[in-house]
Amino acid sequence: MVRLPRVVGLVLCKRLSFLLPGRKPSLVDVFHALRFRRFPSPQVRFTVYFVLYDGMEEGIMELKITRMENEEDVVIQEEKVVLPGRAMHRNCLISVSCSFPAPGNYAISLRFREENQDMPNDLALRFLDVFQD
Repeated sequence: MVRLPRVVGLVLCKRLSFLLPGRKPSLVDVFHALRFRRFPSPQVRFTVYFVLYDGMEEGIMELKITRMENEEDVVIQEEKVVLPGRAMHRNCLISVSCSFPAPGNYAISLRFREENQDMPNDLALRFLDVFQD
């Protein structure tokens, strides 16, 4: 039986850098909204960072970006993960490359499911505003 993890933080940044000494990861250019001159937007690359805490077993982590106006999925990425175990944490990074079809509000959701399960469990949700300059 899978014990679902808790998501601690869900941060968007332009890139991840490893700083010396010790090669510790550092989030660079954290953002909460994006602006573009035209739509559909050019391809934009960014990193989604979050921590999984206290889950057990393994399964599929799904990251989905959905345009709220029409509930159209812009990005769906899946990745196999091994959950860290009781009272343990695991840092997670998902690289995203996408184009936004229009300005508006977008939902970023994280969901988890066992490999043989059809319905994922919702873990986290945040919103991203995309504006036109």
